[in-house]
Formats: sequence, structure tokens, C-alpha cells
Amino acid sequence: MARKLVTHRNDHVVCLGRGFSLSPLHQPSGGFSLVEVVIAIGLFAIVLLGGAALLKTTIQANVANRNLATATFLGQDKVEYLKAVPFSHPDLVEIFHADLNNPMDANGDVGGVFVREWTVSGSNPDLDGINQLKTITVTVSWSWPEPLDHAVNFTLVKDDQ
Repeated sequence: MARKLVTHRNDHVVCLGRGFSLSPLHQPSGGFSLVEVVIAIGLFAIVLLGGAALLKTTIQANVANRNLATATFLGQDKVEYLKAVPFSHPDLVEIFHADLNNPMDANGDVGGVFVREWTVSGSNPDLDGINQLKTITVTVSWSWPEPLDHAVNFTLVKDDQ
């Protein structure tokens, strides 16, 4: 059996003898419910956490790239220096060499995280016995910001001319 509306009076509807009131407390409003607000805050927090993780990873990658570029610069600088010095220079003696400024900063000055070392080997005459060749390996290493060791190596062969 279907119910039928009997009367309409202002905001009061009577249906088969029962009164249903649409008082201001029960009327739909234009705001959000507490559940909707909590869900929105939760979603916003998840998005912010994802952005924070991305920001952290981006900063770490920038630091790693800056350190790699600095180590490459320091290595190239030493290679150019060793190319320019005479074949008999003390820095080209066949032993392990460590830079006097170790550990050094990005400018090569004392007080950083970079260690620059080089090894000279092989004073071998070439086939006609006149020219000598030296193999020089320059290594720049660092262990910051992580406890992992990082290094770049440069190898150059120098003759006595």
C-alpha cells in the first residue's frame, strides 16, 4: 500500500497521520561533513608526503652530481698540471703520490671532503730505446654525504718530450 501525502504546511509535512519536520538542524546545508573533511585532509597529507619524498630525492641527486662534477674538475686540474711539468719533475717519480692539501674542498684548498692522489708507473723506453713513457693514474675520492666511497679516475700516458 502506497503512502500518500495529506497536507503541506510551511516546512512540516504530514504523511498518513505522522508528522515529518524539516527543521533548520536537519535541512541539507552547503558545507562539508566531518567525514568529507577528514578524507580530504588524508588525501592532501598523502600528496604532501609524496612531494616531500620527491624533494628529498632531488636534493640528494643534486648533491651527488655536484660532488661528481667537483671531483672531475679536481682530477682534470691535476692531469693538466702533470702534463705541463717536465718528465723529471718530482711529482712524476714512480711512486704513489698524495696531494698536500688532502682532504680538499672544491677549489683544491685544505679542508674539504675530496682526496686527490696519483700513481706514476712504467718508465719504459719505446721500441727504439729513446723515448720513455710514464702512465699516470689520478684518483679523486670522497665519501660524503653517504658513508659510501665514491671515486673518479683519470689515466694519462706521458712521454719525455
